[in-house]
Amino acid sequence: MESKNPLRHILALVIALIPLMYVALQWNTVPETVAVHFDIHGQADDYGSKKEMLLMAVFLSVTSLITYLVVINAHKLDKKRTKGVKPVMFDTIALATVLFISILNLTIIINSIYPGVVLLDKVVIPVIGLFFIFMGNVMYNIKPNRFVGIRVPWTLNNDENWKHTHRLGSKLFFVGGILIRLVSLGYEVEVSTIFMAGVVLIITITTVMYSYLYHRKSQNNNA
Repeated sequence: MESKNPLRHILALVIALIPLMYVALQWNTVPETVAVHFDIHGQADDYGSKKEMLLMAVFLSVTSLITYLVVINAHKLDKKRTKGVKPVMFDTIALATVLFISILNLTIIINSIYPGVVLLDKVVIPVIGLFFIFMGNVMYNIKPNRFVGIRVPWTLNNDENWKHTHRLGSKLFFVGGILIRLVSLGYEVEVSTIFMAGVVLIITITTVMYSYLYHRKSQNNNA
């Protein structure tokens, strides 16, 4: 793993392991049956053993670390597009992703142990909004690659398409993140959840359609 600051890797590892540390500290007091699924209102609607909760926590921690490793090494894994040079902000994006997944992981664990504590509207949705705002601030600067960004055939095959699509995506993510945060503060959890899903759907459809239309326009101009 290359980095000008090796301590970043240690920090990422510690952040990823915090949820598991919490489980270890609470293990003897965790009831044998815990909540393992929650509805749109943030209420527990399915239960399982505490071992299931542990497996989910381990899965998310491992996922966050794998994601971290892939992102910081994207320039090696996709030399064709990155030319072997690490894209700007990739270390920061990787660390932010680990932090994001770990917060969600810890929230799920706490909700599993204490199903009466609803954290969906207090933590999960606001954190997703903040992550969208963060991505909106860095997305415009992401260079073409196969691991981070809006990776559809038209952006991957054309650098100009990639640049223009990510400029649009940057604005949509930033505005979408702010709106998600505001709605989560002012409305009930079910409204916030539906609104967040709607924002994700709109951003996805808009960026993919924009990329496709830009591709078609480029084809017509070159015809």
